[in-house]
Amino acid sequence: MAVPTLSAELRESKGTTGSKQLRRGGVVPGVIYGRGEESRNIKVDRKIFDKIVGQFGASSMVSLTLDGEILQTNIQDVQRDPLSQQVIHVDFRHLISGQAVKIRIPIILHNTEEFNKKGILIGQNISELEVHCMPKDIMQSIDIDASKLTVHVPLTVGDLDLPDTIEPLHELDETVVLAYINRISEEEESEEEEVIEPVFDKGASDEE
Repeated sequence: MAVPTLSAELRESKGTTGSKQLRRGGVVPGVIYGRGEESRNIKVDRKIFDKIVGQFGASSMVSLTLDGEILQTNIQDVQRDPLSQQVIHVDFRHLISGQAVKIRIPIILHNTEEFNKKGILIGQNISELEVHCMPKDIMQSIDIDASKLTVHVPLTVGDLDLPDTIEPLHELDETVVLAYINRISEEEESEEEEVIEPVFDKGASDEE
C-alpha cells in the first residue's frame, strides 16, 4: 500500500490562542519529533489530514514534506475535541533510517460480506498490532481475508503472515479475530418457533 503524502509548515504561534486561530482557518497544529532530535511545531491542512486518517488509519505512515525536506513519519497521536470529534492536535514521529522503532500497524479485515449474509458474526480483538522493527520494514497495514476464517477457531497473533523482520509485541496465542455464531440468538429464535398447546378449563367434575 502506498504511503500518503502531506505538506506541513513550521508554525510560530504557540499556546491556546494561536492554536484556536489555526483551527478556525482549517489548519491543525501539531509537532514532529524523533530520537535525538529537537521537536518542531508544525501545522497541516485539516481536510487532507482527515482524508489520510479515514483511508489509512490513525497510526499510519506519512511522507511529510517540511521546508523542502521529505520526512518519513508515522502518526503517533491524534487529539480530538470530545464534543465535535474534530482533530485539534496531531503528533508525528520521525522514522530515522537504521533506528528500530515500536509502532502500531492497523489490522484490516476484508471480505466479510459472505459471513454477514449467513448471520455469522466477526469479533476483532486487536485492531492495531504493536511491533518492533526497522522503519524500512514497516507495513502500512496487516490485511486479513475474513472469508478464510474457520467459525469458532480464533486467528491468533502467531497465525498472522508477518515477515521475519517484524517482531510482534503481543503473546503469540492472543486472539486477533474470531468468527462465531451467536448461540443466544439461535436459542431465542428456537423458543419463538415452539408451538404452545392451549390449556382449557374443564370446569367442575360431573361426579361432584
